[in-house]
Amino acid sequence: MALSSGASTAWIVEHARGDEARATRIAIGANLFGLAVGPLLSGFLAQYGPAPFRTPYVIFLGLLLGASGAIWISPETVDDRKALRDVSLRPRLGIPRDIRARFVSAAIGAFATFSLLGFYSALLPTLLEHAIHNHNHAVAGAIVGGLFLVGTLAIVATPALDARTGMLWGLALLVPAIALLVMAEASQSLVLLLAGTAIAGVASAFGYRCGLQVVNELSPPDQRSEVVSSYLIVCFAAVSLPVVGVGIVSRVAGSMVADAIFAGVVAALAIAALVFELRLSRRRSSGRLTRATT
Repeated sequence: MALSSGASTAWIVEHARGDEARATRIAIGANLFGLAVGPLLSGFLAQYGPAPFRTPYVIFLGLLLGASGAIWISPETVDDRKALRDVSLRPRLGIPRDIRARFVSAAIGAFATFSLLGFYSALLPTLLEHAIHNHNHAVAGAIVGGLFLVGTLAIVATPALDARTGMLWGLALLVPAIALLVMAEASQSLVLLLAGTAIAGVASAFGYRCGLQVVNELSPPDQRSEVVSSYLIVCFAAVSLPVVGVGIVSRVAGSMVADAIFAGVVAALAIAALVFELRLSRRRSSGRLTRATT
């Protein structure tokens, strides 16, 4: 998924003819909207539909075939085309040396953002059942889908948001979002959970969109796909790895302790990325001031 997302994002950027910000909004908005529809539909089918373990995959297969057809007839953006026998199907990943510092800042923020998204996507139904005593799968799907829908609306509502400013806001909002999630579990409060979900939706939208926009703007045109794919692999690793850790710790120490540890790690990563980006910005400002005075 990360590799295909990287290639498709690069394709959208190349069609935007230099407007990377608009292309990034389109790519992320479509991604988040798809992530909103998936849980909503799956939760409804799991609660009310026939064959809940099979029907979502049948629908997904139909959508996948439709998307494959659309890709097949879409125009190519690469001018120097090669014969199929000369094309390498090995994924290319890499970050040029001169952009690695900025890439690391965006990647740490992305890891924190997607760790929270992974927690919602994988463990929210369990939290609802055990802590808030809600066993309706459609409600769980609606809350997870609502998270991504809020993110989609945040992207649509802020077209002029500066990439760096948005990334900093996304990192800052992660801390109260994760705090409200832990407080909702401790107090068994659906209201706190919904409030945390709304803030997490805005934080994830700003963090994901603006971090990717920074990466798009930094990437050399001939290496954009591999740089963006590297960024997205960090994102999707964050979706899965922390959730596995939460599951392991939950078996040993209980879900409340595991979730508190998870919250602390995500908050620490968000704060670290925030501090790192502010320091980089200060160094760049100092460098520009020094060159101006000399």
